[in-house]
Amino acid sequence: MLLVHGSRTSRTMWRVQEESLSRAGVRALAVDLPGHGGRRGEAFTLDGAVGAVLEGIDDLGGAALVVGLSLGGYVAVEARARRPAGVLGLVAASCSTAPTTVLRDAWLLAARGIERLPDGGAALNQALVDRALPPPAAATSRPEGSLST
Repeated sequence: MLLVHGSRTSRTMWRVQEESLSRAGVRALAVDLPGHGGRRGEAFTLDGAVGAVLEGIDDLGGAALVVGLSLGGYVAVEARARRPAGVLGLVAASCSTAPTTVLRDAWLLAARGIERLPDGGAALNQALVDRALPPPAAATSRPEGSLST
């Protein structure tokens, strides 16, 4: 199973699911999309994001169930369109806003402002996550090695 994170998060958001799947004997891998997590220094492009998903599928043996949340769902759908045989099944969650709506323009404006912050908005993002989720859940979104709350 390949897990693809949403915008302004990283593969670390899937830690609990990876551990649970492993205990159940399911091989699972979460990937970082360009511009996120371990690939934060890379510019996000759809081609690069799809490439990350396809590389993850290759790492899992060439075919996988792909689960994508929000941005990850959109990318997973495109990966399925580009390599149907590699995507055995697809779960695209919370990715139902048409990317051509006025909401997209407002989101892009806000995202550009946040990305201008010295840390690229990482502290703001984590503060919002910490407020919205109970501590164990919020800890899963912290960068690796930063699980304390």
